[in-house]
Amino acid sequence: MSEKFINALEKEVSSEQLQTSPEARHAYSLDATRNAQLPLAVLFPEGTRQLQEVMRLCNEHKVAVTPRGSGTGLSGGAVPSADCLLVSFTKMNNLKEVDNINHLAVVEPGVITNDLQTTVLKQNLFYPPDPSSANISTLGGNIAEGAGGCRALKYGVTRDYVMGLEVVLPDGSIINTGGTTYKNVSGLDLTRLMVASEGTLGLITEATLKLLPAPNESATYLLTFKTLEKASRAVIEIIASSILPTALEVMDKVTIDAVRKFSNVKIDDKVGALILLELDGEDVSAQRKKVDKVLNRIKPNEITKTTDALKAKELWAARKAALPALSRIAPNVLLEDATVPRSELVSLIKGVQKIAKNNKLVIGCFGHAGDGNLHPTIVADLRDAKQAKRVEKATDEIFELALKLGGTLSGEHGIGIVKKKYLENEIGEKNIKLMKAIKTVFDTGNILNPDKIFGEGK
Repeated sequence: MSEKFINALEKEVSSEQLQTSPEARHAYSLDATRNAQLPLAVLFPEGTRQLQEVMRLCNEHKVAVTPRGSGTGLSGGAVPSADCLLVSFTKMNNLKEVDNINHLAVVEPGVITNDLQTTVLKQNLFYPPDPSSANISTLGGNIAEGAGGCRALKYGVTRDYVMGLEVVLPDGSIINTGGTTYKNVSGLDLTRLMVASEGTLGLITEATLKLLPAPNESATYLLTFKTLEKASRAVIEIIASSILPTALEVMDKVTIDAVRKFSNVKIDDKVGALILLELDGEDVSAQRKKVDKVLNRIKPNEITKTTDALKAKELWAARKAALPALSRIAPNVLLEDATVPRSELVSLIKGVQKIAKNNKLVIGCFGHAGDGNLHPTIVADLRDAKQAKRVEKATDEIFELALKLGGTLSGEHGIGIVKKKYLENEIGEKNIKLMKAIKTVFDTGNILNPDKIFGEGK
């Protein structure tokens, strides 16, 4: 069957677009989770019409399809399903339109997130979603996974900026969802249904994205504390004081020590936790007065603040270095994104610290404290069978804790394959059945990412 399918596919696409060599298949066999499985072949479509024909062939031959952007995902969503056609959208990377009247952009899925942000900024426009992988991740991948980022506290996440989509369905047909108007309540919201569906319902080939006027002022604060608990309480007090920062990030001592050891960022070795706070907009001076008033009450160990863009970049360097630095500690890194109500942030952090101690593991905590989205990061050597069991136990306990605190398994990374065994614990059997029924409507042959989210697949 696979040989017959490949022969049929070769008639529809060029030899440069279809790669079946062992090297190509290995290169596209994994994502940032390091889970891996070889695809049957790798395809680089160049347009919607071509992809329609490809999907018709996949449907006819019952070949599974896994879509992929840049492979930066942390849920395993882009890990190939067994014997699948891996569809890489990197060649569909045209920024088709920037409309400064209607404040929108029309993009193909392979456009790099930061490229869109840089381009629209030249027209004094702003695309707020900023996942940490923005310099290499694609907008199609961001939409498929429901990406967030540091600015989600004030500006929201990717789904809040998707106005319309062009989607190729498994049978090769096309649907267009949403549109170019800010208000649209015509029928069920299929656009939102597609966002964060992880390639299980259709393949996104074009997106219409909302833009905002670019903020003209900003201010950045770096605050240090003796303990992570004090930093977490400071986060809650800042938010409770009617201040809405652009970003409010936190790092624990494990992460800070790793940054100090494995990067050029200089941080005093007595610092137990730090907060990065950013403000922007038209009224930054008024916001700063509010922040300064709160800081006088909570009394951080040290306060560094700036309104200079270059100096702000220096202050952000520690936060940007967090994951790369932790990755240097041990061969394996498991980055989670448990999210809880802000009021439960201290309980989550204390719980993660206890889990790390009980399981004799190194777990660094950093993340988007302002919206309760923490990234407990387990660093370990999974070649050690005993340590691997402790990692699995700790992961189970972190997710159990997040749900107990009224939180969610994933704030921005998605479910994919790495969290699907926990999904029913959060949403229940009835919701799982409804989701499976929705997938069946779109994908009767179950060929699109069949093993992701709630799928069993091969």
